[in-house]
Amino acid sequence: MNCSNIFFNLSLKHSYLIITLMIAILTSCGQSDSDKIGDAQFCLDKLTIHSEENVNNCVAKLGNLENKESYLIRCNAGFIQEGFSSPTKILDVVDGMTKNGTTNTNPTATILSVLIFKTKTGSTATEAAKNNEDFAIQTQSYCIKSENAGLILISSFASMATSIASATTQVGAGNLFDGSATPQEIASAVSNASPTVLGSTALVAYQTNCTGEIDSSKKDLCSTLSTAITSGNGDAAAIGSSLQQLIGN
Repeated sequence: MNCSNIFFNLSLKHSYLIITLMIAILTSCGQSDSDKIGDAQFCLDKLTIHSEENVNNCVAKLGNLENKESYLIRCNAGFIQEGFSSPTKILDVVDGMTKNGTTNTNPTATILSVLIFKTKTGSTATEAAKNNEDFAIQTQSYCIKSENAGLILISSFASMATSIASATTQVGAGNLFDGSATPQEIASAVSNASPTVLGSTALVAYQTNCTGEIDSSKKDLCSTLSTAITSGNGDAAAIGSSLQQLIGN
């Protein structure tokens, strides 16, 4: 019997076992999903300059995560880039404005006027408008995947507002991306937008926020959506046309 060969074979087997265990340990020590989410959120929280590059660097910490929590981060990041440090408080602000009588325009036009996405640029005004519209739509898609009802509502109206502003630029009827859009200007410009886009967005917002018990901050918006959906009989284009009339009045 060759004892040296036996010892060598045993040592080799043990080496394989040790290597396998080391790989398993190293793999388990990688960042967990919660670590990635925590790092991305902490990164966003400590930002002082909310530039596209800075926000994207924070979101990149999520890697390829595709759970509700990661989409909540991506959803919030879109609003943070647009200068809304706390997007969920926007409804409270609008609710206060309407209760205090600071606007004579319907609440839907009021909230749309403050939710236009406008940080994207382009070589022309129409290209910049389209880039902002695409960004608002992308942010809305993240909010929908987060399954957070409040953010779905806010992002839906942001998408609607930006689509109205983009359409207005496309037809050469004015610039609503300069940061000074008023509810009255939104009410006048709503006819420029695609009824189908408005209607589809309205359906998403209504289905996630306007059934069952409704928060006081959402009642006026949900009432507008409900009227449009009933009038449009569930058809997106017809709903959009109804919204144009409701917001424009």
